[in-house]
Amino acid sequence: MLCELFLGSIGFFVLIFIILSILNRLQISLHNKKIKALEDLTTKLLSDLIEANRINKIQAEYLVVLQGDIDNLYKVHLQSFLKNEENGIIISNNQGIILQVNKQICRWLGYTPEELIGHTLQFIMPLRFREQHASVFAETVKSHKAVQRDNLPLYMLNKDGHETACFVSLVSFAQGTKMNYIGSISLRNEIPS
Repeated sequence: MLCELFLGSIGFFVLIFIILSILNRLQISLHNKKIKALEDLTTKLLSDLIEANRINKIQAEYLVVLQGDIDNLYKVHLQSFLKNEENGIIISNNQGIILQVNKQICRWLGYTPEELIGHTLQFIMPLRFREQHASVFAETVKSHKAVQRDNLPLYMLNKDGHETACFVSLVSFAQGTKMNYIGSISLRNEIPS
């Protein structure tokens, strides 16, 4: 009886071992299926990321081309505006450095474009107004807001030293990430004091 009990116990342990082996294999099989599913999911996500990256690159390239087209169109329109505008035009950056001028402002002040471009706006201000102009311009820039001011009375200093009374209309505009300013200048018929 002891022998039967011993053999029965061994059989029971063998049965338990077989069951555990089967469960282990099932676990390994399930584990492998989970790993395979994770691999498939990872491959799909990677493929989707690569495709999204490819699309983003295409979009970025398109935006670069589009920005180039916009910049070229802007330059063409700006040059046409500068050439055909009857008022004097001065374009400056947010530091007050003159970037572009039209022929009319050059004719009124007696300078060539090359003599004006690169100078600050104070270069063409009479000495007595330079500090005030610099302060007002700095406050305008500091506000970081679009600006439109019409018919501001001002004086400009000509190359020969005499002053020209004028009105300035100032408009700010973004060019890329930079804020620039267009001054449209018309002459006043008065003699400065």
